[in-house]
Amino acid sequence: FVEEEHNTWYFLVSTSMVLFVLQIWKKEGRFDDVKHVLILLFAFRLMCNWNQTGSKWVDEMDIHKFLLRNNSTFIIQIVLIIASNVLCQIMLLQAQARKTRKRP
Repeated sequence: FVEEEHNTWYFLVSTSMVLFVLQIWKKEGRFDDVKHVLILLFAFRLMCNWNQTGSKWVDEMDIHKFLLRNNSTFIIQIVLIIASNVLCQIMLLQAQARKTRKRP
């Protein structure tokens, strides 16, 4: 029994992502395929730090508490704009990929 099982899941997901990166690198040796997984690994780490949960970390400063404590609505708006932009770019890339697959 693990008291704070979310830490186990964080560890398992990040370890599997690292093993996946190593597997891709070993097979193909190209940085293009690896960089996408590394970006996902960075995003996963950022999400884990966004709002730390558990009784062990309740007093620790996380990103969520930092943004609320400093009343930094400007930073929150910038993060929201960047996240929206990234999501739009991902959707456009997927739409372009579908179009190129449908062509004979």
